[in-house]
Amino acid sequence: MAETSGETKARQSHNRKLALRLVSAGLAIFPAVNKNPIAKRFQHLDTAMTASEIAEAAAEFRDNYGREPAYVGSTKNPAIVRKLWSEYPDAVPAICGGPNGLLILDVDFGNGKDGPRKLAAWLNDQGQELPKGSPVTATQSGGLHVFFRDPDGMGNHEGVFADLDTNVRGRGGYVIAPGAWREDGKRYSAAPKAPDLASAFASGSIPALPAFIREAIQTRTRPIEVSDADAARLTLDNMPEWDAVRAKFDLDGLADRNAKMRAILRFDDALDDAPDFSANRIKLATRLAGDHGDAFTFEDWAAIAENCEGTGHYVEKLSSEKVPGEFDLRALRREFMKAKAATKQPDGLAFGVVELSAEEMGERPHVANDNAKEPEKAEKPKIKSFSQFRAEYVPQSFVAEPAIVAAYLYTLTARTGHGKTLFLSSLAIAVATGRRDILGMEVRQGKVLYFSFENPEDFRVKLCAAAVAHNADVAALDANLHIVSVKTAPELMRKLAKAAAKPWRLVIVDTLQAGFDGKDANDNMEALAYLRRLRPLCATEGRPAVVVAAHPVKNASKDNLLPYGAGSVANEADGNLTLWKDDSARITTLHWQGKLRGFDFDPMAFAIAPVTISDMLDDKGRPLVMPAAKPVSSDDAATALEKAEAQTTSRRERILRAALSDPSGSIQKWSEATGINKGSIHRDLERMAQEKLVEKIGSRWTVTARGKRIAVASEATEPSAGFTAVDDD
Repeated sequence: MAETSGETKARQSHNRKLALRLVSAGLAIFPAVNKNPIAKRFQHLDTAMTASEIAEAAAEFRDNYGREPAYVGSTKNPAIVRKLWSEYPDAVPAICGGPNGLLILDVDFGNGKDGPRKLAAWLNDQGQELPKGSPVTATQSGGLHVFFRDPDGMGNHEGVFADLDTNVRGRGGYVIAPGAWREDGKRYSAAPKAPDLASAFASGSIPALPAFIREAIQTRTRPIEVSDADAARLTLDNMPEWDAVRAKFDLDGLADRNAKMRAILRFDDALDDAPDFSANRIKLATRLAGDHGDAFTFEDWAAIAENCEGTGHYVEKLSSEKVPGEFDLRALRREFMKAKAATKQPDGLAFGVVELSAEEMGERPHVANDNAKEPEKAEKPKIKSFSQFRAEYVPQSFVAEPAIVAAYLYTLTARTGHGKTLFLSSLAIAVATGRRDILGMEVRQGKVLYFSFENPEDFRVKLCAAAVAHNADVAALDANLHIVSVKTAPELMRKLAKAAAKPWRLVIVDTLQAGFDGKDANDNMEALAYLRRLRPLCATEGRPAVVVAAHPVKNASKDNLLPYGAGSVANEADGNLTLWKDDSARITTLHWQGKLRGFDFDPMAFAIAPVTISDMLDDKGRPLVMPAAKPVSSDDAATALEKAEAQTTSRRERILRAALSDPSGSIQKWSEATGINKGSIHRDLERMAQEKLVEKIGSRWTVTARGKRIAVASEATEPSAGFTAVDDD
């Protein structure tokens, strides 16, 4: 029965909202019509591909099908999703394992298959069960999609669980997203009592692929048959250059990332005493077929097998006595076809894009990959004389002297609550207005581009508080301060900066962790790659400084303010600026730690004080009161810190005396005895515990011998009524 126009609109709206919800949870998706992808190379994240790779994929699609693909790659970008579903309203969102670090068990049912029952029986025989917390989708036919976290990126393994009517969808595999509503009326919904995929992915609670399933996938024999007639169709008419193939599939990078692949590739290492060359070739070919799909050709495979030490050596004719490592063209053909078959989607869902009729796909335009990486144009090597090299010097200029140099990339690392956004708001306003008094530093006025990713609402009110605190000229802010409050890939940041055709003085990214679009911000290579993708912003018109706010490691001390995520981040940046706040004095201090290219500078202090924003009201009509940072002299900061330290010492001594006077008392009683609020007492007790002045035994705080001595000594200068000294014994 054909759906009504109302049902069509409801279905289209449902799928569009679902697609946006999935990307907001951090999942990379691509569009499919019913079960067929209409995006090319969806096995790769769009931001991980260069513009030339995307153009190559689109050209390949045009050559094959005579039209543009809907898109190239999987995307996490809401703006791209909106464009795609505007152009293809009947599309459903699909999820590929690779870009999301997922592996999916596709359990079939119907047409003689009973995967759910067979998988349950196999698990019972193994004495195992699936981990709780795995998202599970119930398909319309009665099958299941079971999702696991798989950061190692296992490939597709078609046929290993054929006896269980179950398929393995890995790096190159995909499934229709749970919640999708197809044109034929079929729906995919979460199984009863199973967690929602988007929520579980966003919270990081999806269980890892169980070791027993991983082992079964790796050790089971695939029932793949390749006939000599089929294999003979593969020819080697045009063997590619080895260096080109090595670069095309980033084999050096694969060796760096994966120890097992490194053992097979073995560009430089010595071989094991007796490697299994045939098994090595199958493993390597299957990995490359899973990673690269149609881009991995038989000619490529022949070049790789011939040049890698761990794959053996090619001979035109095999020796009569079996020589270890020898392989011929027939063996290469069969291994290549087995690898392709092992990583192929079933039911016509092949790698890349299946051919759909114009009626099915519609003659709609291709959606441009606006957030694709732009390949860097390499300068041709040239020998220069000393004078030529010297003549290329560009005079160094400051954005904020002496701390921030133009065209440099900085991290600004501080703990939460230590004033990152307060300082950056003042920095943005200072540069936009050109006023020295805002930071206590000489600044060069210019245009500022602020990417607010972590908490745009919080930044909005803090920026407005800073504008009030510094009495900033609104006209200057409107002209020079520009804000992007939607998470944006570094490549699109650069496009936005270039498209504005403005000479930028300063670019701020708030924060590194909120903007990061990889899988693991704590992975050295991923974190390094992300920061390197930000560096081209320094080369946009105006040669702006780029400051990236960053969180430090958990519970970082004053002497350990390095960006959380990886040591490579601090090494890649030109400088790591830091902020450290003294809570009692309400002073935050700007300095640097770990690395600073350019000129050293003395610590700079900023006082944090509340500001009333009279024209911004809460829901009860009251003006907002928010903190703002203003520079203070080193003498004033020292005086404030000394006064705060004296007040802190006096407050702690009073707490110690109250605790000694009433050892069985509660924080409430000690608050009443001292006049200090309970929150301050609790914080001071925690800090005094670190200094071994008090200790917590069970739920009760007790003063230590060291704390007693301090309390007794303080009694002479500030006696408390009714206080009796207690001996250490």
